[in-house]
Amino acid sequence: MDLIVLGPVALRAAGRTFPLGSGRQLEIAVFLALSGGRAISREIIIDRIWNGEGGKSSTLDSYISRTRRRLEAAGADRSALVCRNGAYSLRLAHGSVDWLRFRKLRHRAQVLTGIGDPRGALALLDEALGLWQGAPLADVPGHWADAMRRRMIAEHRAALADAGQLALDTGEDPGTLVERLARYAEEYPEHDPLTAQFTEALRRASPAAPPREGPAAAPAAPAPRRVPDTVPGPPPDFHGRRPELELLAEGAEGTAPLQVVHGMPGVGKTALVRRAARMVRPRFPDGTLMAVLHGGDPARTPRDPGEVLYELLAAVGLAPADVPEGTEARAALWRTVTASRRCLLVLDDAAGPEQVRPLLPGGDGCAVVVTSRWRPDGLEGARLLHLAPPPLDEAVRLLADAAGCDPALHRDRLVALARGLGRLPLALRVAAEGHRRAPADPPGARPSPLPAEGRGGAVLQVLDGAFDACLAALSPAARTAFVRLGLLPSPVFGVQAAAAAMARPARQAGPLLDELRRASLLDDHGADARLCMHDLVAARARRGAEEELTDLERHAVLSRTLDHFWAAAVAADRARFPHRHRPPPPRTAPVEIPDFGAPAEATAWFLTERPVLLRLLPGDPGGPADPAFGRKRAGIAQALAGLLAAHGPWDAAARGLERAAGTLREQGETARLGHVLAELAAALLRVGRTRAASACAAEGAAAARACDDDLLRARCLSEQGLALLVGGSPDEALPFLEDALAIACEHRHRPSMADALERAACCRSMTGDPERALDSFEKALTLYRDVGDISGQAKTLSDQASALSRSGRPDEALRSARAALPLMEQLGEQRAASRVASNLGELHAEAGDHETAVHRFRAALATARSLGDADTEFAALCGLGRARTALGDPLGALAVLGKAQRLAAGRAGGSAGAAEVLLALGTARLELGDAEAAGVLFMRSAEEARTPEDRGKAEAALDRLALHRRPGALPRPSASGAPAPAEGLPR
Repeated sequence: MDLIVLGPVALRAAGRTFPLGSGRQLEIAVFLALSGGRAISREIIIDRIWNGEGGKSSTLDSYISRTRRRLEAAGADRSALVCRNGAYSLRLAHGSVDWLRFRKLRHRAQVLTGIGDPRGALALLDEALGLWQGAPLADVPGHWADAMRRRMIAEHRAALADAGQLALDTGEDPGTLVERLARYAEEYPEHDPLTAQFTEALRRASPAAPPREGPAAAPAAPAPRRVPDTVPGPPPDFHGRRPELELLAEGAEGTAPLQVVHGMPGVGKTALVRRAARMVRPRFPDGTLMAVLHGGDPARTPRDPGEVLYELLAAVGLAPADVPEGTEARAALWRTVTASRRCLLVLDDAAGPEQVRPLLPGGDGCAVVVTSRWRPDGLEGARLLHLAPPPLDEAVRLLADAAGCDPALHRDRLVALARGLGRLPLALRVAAEGHRRAPADPPGARPSPLPAEGRGGAVLQVLDGAFDACLAALSPAARTAFVRLGLLPSPVFGVQAAAAAMARPARQAGPLLDELRRASLLDDHGADARLCMHDLVAARARRGAEEELTDLERHAVLSRTLDHFWAAAVAADRARFPHRHRPPPPRTAPVEIPDFGAPAEATAWFLTERPVLLRLLPGDPGGPADPAFGRKRAGIAQALAGLLAAHGPWDAAARGLERAAGTLREQGETARLGHVLAELAAALLRVGRTRAASACAAEGAAAARACDDDLLRARCLSEQGLALLVGGSPDEALPFLEDALAIACEHRHRPSMADALERAACCRSMTGDPERALDSFEKALTLYRDVGDISGQAKTLSDQASALSRSGRPDEALRSARAALPLMEQLGEQRAASRVASNLGELHAEAGDHETAVHRFRAALATARSLGDADTEFAALCGLGRARTALGDPLGALAVLGKAQRLAAGRAGGSAGAAEVLLALGTARLELGDAEAAGVLFMRSAEEARTPEDRGKAEAALDRLALHRRPGALPRPSASGAPAPAEGLPR
């Protein structure tokens, strides 16, 4: 469906033309359509269509009903024309109204002109001008239609002038140029720019000949009247901001005639608006005006609107004697003067809506852009644009230009400084100014994120002045809240964490947070319902806390903050792992925490808050340094252990739990220490420290015995058995697991019984007792299902698949592994899911389906790399290398396996995995016909083997190799006892 208004008004759909009515009904339909889907109140419609006459509501409703029926007859949905809360909106498909499409194309052309693409701009203008089919709004009567028609004609005339100038600038063919500009000049023969362009086209076409008769022969144009232009240009180092510029330019065209750019001090609001004003200046033939309102200047009082109106009226040509006294009288005169004009008004640094309202012009052709540090929620009809710091590349370019540095030569230093200053343009310019005064090194050459003046220098002085202006306007309660928020462990936080720092319920903290948000000291953080402070604002809040709060007050804020995160971590752990045996919940201050109704909600909270939670782990420098908080941080580490195991990072978990164990040893908390040691043993296993894991589990079992906690002792025995199993000693591991099972059975604790059974089954599978292993897997699976432990079910199915594979039952193995994968994905456990995917790759390879195996290995590899899971990455690389060899690509296999070998060398645990990758490298070498190198690799694999299974695979490879070689042809060992390396052997 298309609505044609650039000519006789017509509604077209499916090749037919449908009537929209006549008279005021047609005028109302077109008025709503040209509003672009915005809701227009009854009062505004009556004011525009009936020119302020009252008592027209019933008539309006009648016209709306008729218009809706006509739209439906043309195929429009009934919801296209709706009334909500006393306002009407007409939503047609994007691009279906030719006037709106014309303006969009013209706007895009101006953007391309601004960025130096005149040919692209001319093509867009030609497309826009091609939409015109005659006089606009033909046959539409009425006061509003007349005013709108004049505006359309003015824009059409301006677009023709823009196109003509672009055609001249791009050097269009002289003949085509003359034809184009003759057509333009004939359409508006009294428009001086068009006649001047036509004259220039004739001169270019025949420089020696006199001009032809026609519009260009008109007398020289009179001197243009003075058009006010009081908007300065942007700073010379202004860069980028293209999305914001496009949005402002589009709004100034009419889609949003009142726009407010708000954001924190120093973010570049004024520079952006000045640049946008220069871009759209040709669209406002009656001038571009700017008034600075000093709403955020701490050294000045916000300007009186009456004073500003006096200056604006003088700027548009009124004599001082013609300007009345009083703000209301001046505002009325300002609206009258601008009613028939097309001008742009920039109101910079507004204090609020009350200061802006009297300054708004009265004409439909006018546009207003306001900048403010405060979010003006009460400014009716305004489109708000929140301005954030620019992207890093734009910030680096600004810094380099302002400092006179080569961004390519000094990029690393410039990037470091731009990040250290939060990409804030004001801070970047002040730092650059300091560099220009002492340009021995580029900005950022020093290790501090701030320039040479240091944290008490020019940058902080300027920023503190800007921030303090916002703080001065806050209520006392909001200012106190601000400095307390500076003590939070991260500038990104939820409302409940903020409430804990403020010692208030969340419902009381909300209004104070809203006040800080309106002052641009807080901002919304994406879609996760949290709040954030810019890094430099957070630094100002921390300094405020140091200056304004006592030691006792700061300690209380930190203590409540830690209590909030500790209590939330405990609740998330219990929601995610309800079956686990754990210590009693801690006694904390009364704090509000999320209500986790399901395991998925606990996981989502952890993943959202993970960067903050990691700072609170013991030993992390981002958390409170006071030793008095050691116990709380140890409790957070213990509560997060399960979630960190499922989602990582494992190295941070191991470090935090080690520090937590040390703290609890010093404080003599034996019971809690035992639980932390059990979690630490599991964490150490995940990072490959099997011996340390075994020692921790043994210490944990002793602590459990000392505090008479049998279930904790069973957990520690189970972890000790697992450490021995992973270390390659399944025979030694089995007694520990059997003891753990016996204790769990005695207490009828099914989760502990399932854990011990599952791990014992793995031992039996590796020691050649497959039937008992599979029986134990089935029992463990039943118990996990009984208690609803989906993670336990998934792990059991995955390990069961490996056992079935060892038993020569590949089809059953694939079924088990396939059943495990969706369970892992259901829990969002990407690490575990990637391991199962890698295991599936192995099973497909064993079944001879190497193409599917490659697909599985690649998927596992991508996930493992994104998560930093080196173990799964290594396994997937080895499997992918073997599959490529099997598919006849040994060279590709060597490249992949070389990465696996380097990864194995850098992993904790020394030679773990070395035997596997050496064996795969040898197989690839043998496939290439390099039997000598293959023999070396097979022998090294046998020497590096840590389990009988790995050793048996290496020896079997050597036996296969012997069938292809003469006896005794293997290379001799070197003096160290290892085979001499073959030439070109991959490392």
